[in-house]
Amino acid sequence: MNLSAFCKKLPLWLLFATALLTAGRTDAQDLFDYNSTLKYAQYLMRGGNYEQAGLEYQRLVFLKPENDTFKTQLLRAYRLGNQFDLGIKQWQYWKSANTVLHPSIQNEYAKTLIFAGKAPEAIVLAATPGMLQEPFDRQIQLYSYLLLQDWTNAALLYDAWPSTAPLPGKASIGDLFKRASQQKYKKPWLAAGLSAVLPGSGKAYTKDWADGAIALVFVGLNTWQTYRRFDKEGLNTFWGWFHGGFAAGFYIGNIYGSHKAARLYNQRQKHKLQHETERLIYPVLR
Repeated sequence: MNLSAFCKKLPLWLLFATALLTAGRTDAQDLFDYNSTLKYAQYLMRGGNYEQAGLEYQRLVFLKPENDTFKTQLLRAYRLGNQFDLGIKQWQYWKSANTVLHPSIQNEYAKTLIFAGKAPEAIVLAATPGMLQEPFDRQIQLYSYLLLQDWTNAALLYDAWPSTAPLPGKASIGDLFKRASQQKYKKPWLAAGLSAVLPGSGKAYTKDWADGAIALVFVGLNTWQTYRRFDKEGLNTFWGWFHGGFAAGFYIGNIYGSHKAARLYNQRQKHKLQHETERLIYPVLR
């Protein structure tokens, strides 16, 4: 007897009950998988295992594509796990599919751009009407300008901040503005000019005291040896030209080195302010 003939002999109520029981087991299994995945994803996030949590939230987004909380948590897991590229690509995929994104998702994407070092993109996002919640859009713009060390635009936002809206770290931001305004930078052309007049003085101007002293001693000794050799042995002496070449080469190199040292000094000061800004902003956006 084949299967179709066997089924025809079964009572209709038995076939109906079997179908309901099978469907119930499938729904229960799906519900179990969903609840287990959610609990596991939350557990991983609490434990700081963000990469694995991202995989679990990927599955949750697949199971419940209409759930905005899961999408937000997916981007957050990517950000906290330093997987910024994955977060950006995921957001771009949703946008390309014309998915309506909840403001919480947009806010999390803005944080991702900040942590990924894409402050200019964050400014554009925050300045686009309807993308970020108010006043978080202003906050993102302010933080982005601070990270870019665009003190002029940052000060405009800071001074115009509404008194009715709290600004996290407002006092610290004020201190940061003060340090930035007091920061003195070295002029590369002045460093080069000083070394042209007195070898090593340009390096001393950029606080490279050891290099400045070495340059002064080296150029001075070779210049003295050049004069001594020419004075005693005439212009045809090999050692006179030898020491003279060393002195001239090191003299020219020191002028260039002083110019470069001033630029490096300025970069170090900017990096210090950059690190201070990051230490101020990143914990607030965490």
